[in-house]
Amino acid sequence: MVAACGIFMSDSASGAADVTGSSLDDVRKEIGEHKTRAENNERDLNSVRSEIKSTQKESDRLARQLSSDQKRIDSISQSLSQINEKIKALEEQKERQKDMIARQLVEAYKIGRDDYLKLVLNQKDPAATDRALEYYRYINEARVQAVRDIEQTEAELRAALKKRSDESKELQKLQDRRRSDIKKLSEIKERKQAAEKSLSESLREERSEIARLEEDERQIQAYLVKLEEERKAKEKAEKERLEKLKAEEERKRKAEEAGRKRKEEQERAERLAAEQQRKEAEKAAAEKARQIRRHSLTWPSTGEVLNRFGSIRSGQVRWKGLLFGTGNSLVKAAGSGTVVMVTAMKRLGTVIIVDHGGGFISIYCNNLNSLKKQGDHVEQGELIGYTGTSQGLYFELRKDGESVSPAEYLRRR
Repeated sequence: MVAACGIFMSDSASGAADVTGSSLDDVRKEIGEHKTRAENNERDLNSVRSEIKSTQKESDRLARQLSSDQKRIDSISQSLSQINEKIKALEEQKERQKDMIARQLVEAYKIGRDDYLKLVLNQKDPAATDRALEYYRYINEARVQAVRDIEQTEAELRAALKKRSDESKELQKLQDRRRSDIKKLSEIKERKQAAEKSLSESLREERSEIARLEEDERQIQAYLVKLEEERKAKEKAEKERLEKLKAEEERKRKAEEAGRKRKEEQERAERLAAEQQRKEAEKAAAEKARQIRRHSLTWPSTGEVLNRFGSIRSGQVRWKGLLFGTGNSLVKAAGSGTVVMVTAMKRLGTVIIVDHGGGFISIYCNNLNSLKKQGDHVEQGELIGYTGTSQGLYFELRKDGESVSPAEYLRRR
């Protein structure tokens, strides 16, 4: 009962620890899963960062290209500004030249062609004619030069406009490429930065969750340690209580056992005393019942009695029993009793002694053999042995250790 109580309390105390231990296993499993995801995110993040580094080269190339393009754009812009200024100057020059030609044409128109012919045909004043012709030649040359100048100006203007158009196209192309590169670079950066931000955020969340779970693990572990300490303390207290209870039960059991033994010993002593009294009474009754009365014993042999009790045997030695002749070899018990000894002796042959109770014993000597063994019960007149042909039975009867005359107790013949 004490052990069962202890087991029940131990099972109750371990219930919370079992549940908490299961929770700890779940937390550790979840930590492992988050760490795996965190490692994957960190690997992906490193990969993205590596890609960002590789795209950084492209970004640097684009930046250098942008810088080069910007320089070219600035150069073209500056050149376009100069070309525009030149075009403006050429256009202004062209306008002036056109104005000058127009004035010359007007002047020539005013002078007219006929005046020139008149001057050529007029021979009155050759010097004046030469001067006039020189003047006309100068005017013509000036007009031709003006035409040539305006043609040159227009050619330069066309070249400047073509150069401006070409450089404007190149500028537009460069600006378009610059905008495209800037957009591409921006998109690459935004995409990689978004991926890095997402992975960084995911990694940060995983690490935060891992930290939280590890804190939960530490708390659960601390709680388990506390539970284990409390369990051990309870176990120790319960063990001490059970030991005390067991010791008390053992003391009570020993006291009860001692009391029971004392009672049993007392009862046994009383039974033994009663049994002893009964046996003594039975023995006394048996002794009394077995008291050999005079002339009640059976003759042990039917042979002739050769020597009687009290007769001279040799010198002062007298016979203490009866010596029978060899005429009959059968030996019978004189009375009922218990065989107490069967032994072979050199001069007396096989000796049989029977205890009849009441202090009487009978002794049978000169037997060739015995039909009984020590401890056997024999009835009066029962055959117990045989004598030989060389020597007859010697029979002796004793009362309280003293030889008595068998004739007083044997039946009369």
